[in-house]
Parts: sequence; C-alpha cells; structure tokens
Amino acid sequence: VIVDFPEIVTNLAPTNDKESYIKLSLTLELNNSKDQDAVDKKLNMLKDTIIIFLRELRAADLTSAGGSMMLKTEVTKRVNKILYPIEIKDVLFKEIFVNQ
Repeated sequence: VIVDFPEIVTNLAPTNDKESYIKLSLTLELNNSKDQDAVDKKLNMLKDTIIIFLRELRAADLTSAGGSMMLKTEVTKRVNKILYPIEIKDVLFKEIFVNQ
C-alpha cells in the first residue's frame, strides 16, 4: 500500500550566508492497508517533523555521496517513531530538488 505524501518545499540551513531550499516529493510504503487510516490522521505531524529535520541540513549534506540514502534513512526513522507501533516498509522518493 502506497500513501502519497504532500510535497514539501522548505529552506535548508544557510551555508556561508547563501540561502538554498529543497523540494521533496515522496510516498510511504505501508506493510498493509489497515495502517493507512492511522497514517492519514498523522500526516500533518509527519510533515512538520520532516520539515524541521530538513531545515537543519545544508545543501551539501544532500548533494554529497550518500546524501539521498542518509535522507531516506532519517525520514524513515522519524516517520516510524511518530507512527509507532505501525512501521512503514519504505520511503520512496519521487523527486528531490535542491537549489543551491
């Protein structure tokens, strides 16, 4: 079961006073369909948590080797913490755009 996540556009932490932002589109893959209602109820909380995390990152964190994998790991960890005892199977990126 796939849950579309609202698109996120937010500023990243500045580097040398240079502003940058990220546009992120993703979906959450659930283990079963009965978990979808619980995810839908917490969607705003999930989005808030991801935005707060993203605003701590610099563009270089995301464009470096392994940046996308780090992002996937951290988003999965934070989403699962909020949804516990429900656990998502995977975070699937549709788009990651970083403006530097």
